[in-house]
Amino acid sequence: MLVPKEEISSKFLQQNTKVWLGPKKHFVQYLVKGGNFLNCVCLVEQNDWINEDWSEKGDISELKHIFSDWHPEIQDILESTKPDSLYKWGLHDRTPMKKWGKGRISLLGDAAHPMLPFVAQGAAMAIEDGIVLASSLSYFDSVKLGLNDYENKRKYRTASAQRTATRNATIFHLSGFFAIFRNVVMKFFLKKIMDSFYKYDAISK
Repeated sequence: MLVPKEEISSKFLQQNTKVWLGPKKHFVQYLVKGGNFLNCVCLVEQNDWINEDWSEKGDISELKHIFSDWHPEIQDILESTKPDSLYKWGLHDRTPMKKWGKGRISLLGDAAHPMLPFVAQGAAMAIEDGIVLASSLSYFDSVKLGLNDYENKRKYRTASAQRTATRNATIFHLSGFFAIFRNVVMKFFLKKIMDSFYKYDAISK
């Protein structure tokens, strides 16, 4: 959902992305459109999901009920949300594929390695794919060899990102003692953990 910045109490606004973690759900917020809107992504575990539509309207009353006992900041955001600005869809996990291409045809981005959004690397992996693909195709005279080289260079890293996102789906939604332990680990080691993604140089590969 998108919330106009002027509708939200200024004491709650900051430039950094903020992630609220809780049992079986979490709430992500960050500024977009030049800082004029707050984009919010609310993720809630469900036993099943039937609708595959990407344009299903969300229900603000349902969302308020789900996060009714969370921080006042979230309550302020939800109260400031226009009912017609919500959309919802299901998230489905996929295991890494053993093969992306055949002959002169290959896949890239989500088509090759779809992942849950719990490590914020889906688009980044696609951009890296493009860089490595261009490099591999320019290095080999044969398109087939170039595509094979591209796939071999990318499969391990993208599979690692997929597995990390799947693992985070569980870690983010822990409760009790396990949640306390998670918070300590994230406070002191999150930067080191994420450096493996953020410091990667696709150009040099």
